[in-house]
Amino acid sequence: MNRIIITWLVIIITCYGSSAQKTYIVSQKQATHSLSQSLEILADSTLQLKYPAVKNQPFILFSKFNKKFHPHEAYWGRLTLQSHLNYDESFVLYLGSANYGEVYIESQQGLIEEKTGRLVPLSQKKIKEGRNAPVPLVLPEKSDQQPITVYFRLYNVDHRLVNFVPVLYTQATWGARFKQRNLVQGIFHAIFWTLIIYQLSLFVLLKYKEQFYAPAYFIGLSVYYASVYGIIPEFFLGETPHINEGLWINSLALHTAFLYLLMRAFLNTKKHFKTWHSIFTVLIKLHFILAIATLIVTISTFNLGMLLIIIQAVYSFTLPLITLFCIAAYRKKLKGSFLFITGVLQISIFSSINFIQVMMHNTSNNSSMVALIGHAIQAILFTMALAQKMKASEEGKRLAQAEQLRLVAGQNTLLEQKVKERTLKLEDKNHEIQMQNEALMLQHEEIETQRDAIDQQNKKLSERNYLISQSIKAAQAIQQAILPHQEKLDKLIPDHFILYKPKDVVSGDFYWLNDIEGTTFLATVDCTGHGVPGAFMSLIGNTLLDKIIRVYKILDPAEVLSRLHNEIFHTLRQQGTNNNYGMDMSLLTVKKTDDVNYEVNFCGAKHSLYYATQGTDMIIQELKGDRRSIGGFQPKKVSFNTQSITLPVGTMLYTNSDGLKDQNNPQRKKFGSRRVTELLNQIVHLPLTSQKQRLEEALGEHMRGVSQRDDILFIGIRL
Repeated sequence: MNRIIITWLVIIITCYGSSAQKTYIVSQKQATHSLSQSLEILADSTLQLKYPAVKNQPFILFSKFNKKFHPHEAYWGRLTLQSHLNYDESFVLYLGSANYGEVYIESQQGLIEEKTGRLVPLSQKKIKEGRNAPVPLVLPEKSDQQPITVYFRLYNVDHRLVNFVPVLYTQATWGARFKQRNLVQGIFHAIFWTLIIYQLSLFVLLKYKEQFYAPAYFIGLSVYYASVYGIIPEFFLGETPHINEGLWINSLALHTAFLYLLMRAFLNTKKHFKTWHSIFTVLIKLHFILAIATLIVTISTFNLGMLLIIIQAVYSFTLPLITLFCIAAYRKKLKGSFLFITGVLQISIFSSINFIQVMMHNTSNNSSMVALIGHAIQAILFTMALAQKMKASEEGKRLAQAEQLRLVAGQNTLLEQKVKERTLKLEDKNHEIQMQNEALMLQHEEIETQRDAIDQQNKKLSERNYLISQSIKAAQAIQQAILPHQEKLDKLIPDHFILYKPKDVVSGDFYWLNDIEGTTFLATVDCTGHGVPGAFMSLIGNTLLDKIIRVYKILDPAEVLSRLHNEIFHTLRQQGTNNNYGMDMSLLTVKKTDDVNYEVNFCGAKHSLYYATQGTDMIIQELKGDRRSIGGFQPKKVSFNTQSITLPVGTMLYTNSDGLKDQNNPQRKKFGSRRVTELLNQIVHLPLTSQKQRLEEALGEHMRGVSQRDDILFIGIRL
């Protein structure tokens, strides 16, 4: 009988001991309290257990739970906490990681229900930080001896395992944890986005493929870490957290694909590693397929667990492959590749460490500081490697350009010799003209000094004056003959006006017009001086333009001006004589590209091109010429440059000498470039005949009887 009684007592005590709740005593203020030893759990394979019915179920200590966790089961947890604190204090109870969590807190004040978990919208959670399952918890002071019991249910719908990691944090510790997270993530993303902007800028300027793949890779990494560390669901996708759960997997696949693309482009695997090039091509396609599959699964079945199994399988053999490739690349010793290969190798090592951690502890909480540090180092190494490669590429281009310039210089020397031989006769004639001009100048001075003795020779002087006048008129006729005739003007520029006012009978300003291979060439030229010297220079300029453009078929405006400068410099023997005769000019080419557009190329020697496109608000715009004249001694640092622009039908073009803007009024104030622009803005919409009339009226109002200072040439064209 005694044995029976003792046996029953043992059974009762054993049953009581197995069902008794293990209470955790919160007796001192610590930063964190690990509650794993006090956690009791219960597997719910039916998914039907609810609170409070679950209270009657047998819970088992977490440390003694031997069943294998299953992704399709829900799990209940129970914690019993006894406060020995001197005052009420607020805590954060972190339960672990799961898609959804239901929490029931029993205390003397009553029952508190909370929702938590990765897929619970932020508005329904009281603890906003992080992706996982924290809830607020208030522990009373120790005078209240009633323990607090917490029941919670964790379950996943994405076919991954739940994770129990019960920890009690003080509010200050919890806040400090996420301040540290924000600081680390802020530094990380600041580095990445600085490098992203830098690389994208280089891609826009240089169009190197590496400068596109590198920022695409960095952007994928930035999105990945912002997602796994909870930045995106916390600040951007708070009400749609399920998108974030697919986003980090999608960005993982995409940034890996762009890494392979970057490796192929930087190391030129098609040339140096043909087998590896084929392997990388397959891996790139595979990762893009994984990215698309992630998008489809996130929208449809949400079976992210299956995707992670596939990704883990892929990474289990691709990470060793990358390490082997880096060893092969090191052995190849490609110039300028050391930093890049080092960046790839170190991240493959860090990623392998992270992968092993994930495989050993396979839950939905897979963030790793090791991989984060590795990627930050890799980003810096990649940027240094890309900068090194770009520098080497630019150096190669510089050497190639230098060799090309050397060859061009040799060709130019040969051409100059031929030009000198062919223009010898022209130089002799020009010399004779200069001598005659000097003789005329001396005669004119002698006549002025002997004015008192002229009476007796008046008849002879009149005859001479008549001859001179006839010569100048003949020169005027010659000059008029070399200018484009009206039929040619109407054919090549049908809608135009020309304001042409020589200061004397003959002019130093002239214009040159021709059609070469379907392209209209128009030059407005302001030669040094006016009158006879300017007229002679205009003849030289007209002859040389014919030779350069029509004979030698040099069609680029900048090259035409450069050649014209050299021709005048040698024709006038300016190296020996130190004379500085020359000209300022503009040269533009107009070619119709389609029914509505013209391509205009312009180069100016101290001349600008003004234009205004057709519209309700036609505003004059200016293409400035180069600050260099033609002929004489010019600064070598300044070269002629062709400026190209596409303009629609109806656009107004204006080209002119400096005679209008330099004309003074009685107060010696010039007309000025600013006033020219303002006047053009007022008249640009008028018919061309009216525009010319308004220009003449404005000039007359400005001069008010003052003699003309210089030759004036102003041309307007409507495309």
